[in-house]
Amino acid sequence: MELQTISQVSKIFKISTRTLRYYEEIGLIESLKKEGYAYRTYDDEAIKRLKQIMILRKLRLSLKEIEQILKNNEISYAIEALNDKLEEVNYDIKALDDVKNAILMFINKLNDINKKNMLEKVLDDETLLHTISAIADINKSFNVKKIEMEDLRMANNVLDTLKNLRIVCLPPMNVASIRAYGKEPEDMAMRMLIEFVEESELLKYKADAKVYGFNNHGEPDSEGKYGYEYWITIPKDFEVPVSLEKKSFTGGMYGAHCIKFGNFNEWQQLERWANNNEEYVLDYNREPRGMCGYLEEHMNV
Repeated sequence: MELQTISQVSKIFKISTRTLRYYEEIGLIESLKKEGYAYRTYDDEAIKRLKQIMILRKLRLSLKEIEQILKNNEISYAIEALNDKLEEVNYDIKALDDVKNAILMFINKLNDINKKNMLEKVLDDETLLHTISAIADINKSFNVKKIEMEDLRMANNVLDTLKNLRIVCLPPMNVASIRAYGKEPEDMAMRMLIEFVEESELLKYKADAKVYGFNNHGEPDSEGKYGYEYWITIPKDFEVPVSLEKKSFTGGMYGAHCIKFGNFNEWQQLERWANNNEEYVLDYNREPRGMCGYLEEHMNV
């Protein structure tokens, strides 16, 4: 099985790499990670699926409709979706035929007069103007969906653009781990963290201590309780109380993005970037396990 890079697939199918990443984001295709290779790659199964998607797109099916057809994998569902699309196409044909007839009417009117400086009289013809006005409404119905989608796409691109993303390399570090579980575990764990820092006088020994945090476990239970864990960097031989855990973090390369407190929607933007960029492959198995390798560095603790 020969793997194809995202650039190769883009050239073969004449679609953008952004489109391929979007197809992957919504679950239409899957990429593979090639050992020692940072770029997305696609196997024969993914190429086959992409061919199917391209055929169905040419039949004017939406991505949502294509997703449902491929997901159900039933002929009856595909027939139903195509019949619905056929009704839309028949309506479009009728509407375009009306536009065609209006244009022919206008041409015939001009040919009947066929005299200089008589265009104004043609444009004053009430019957003709009424017909063209009705046809304009039909044209508007064709264009409105396209305009709305383009506006939404532009707005989405602006909102999804991370303005201060950078690549950083975190060094190996020793940390004291504080974990709490409840409806507000961040506040609970922060109180424990502050108490540890004050009682141990940590800042006397490590004035540049950094604080990181992440959900662990992140999924709330039926009562809305979940876990949150803080890390604070400590000297290698620093003692921690039994209520805390001493850990060693290997560090590594990270995509970093700074947000103001409360702008948690930007987490989603960062995640989309991590999953869809062309240069790096996200390692879900790295530490910390609680957030699939994601870390929050608290800058103003």
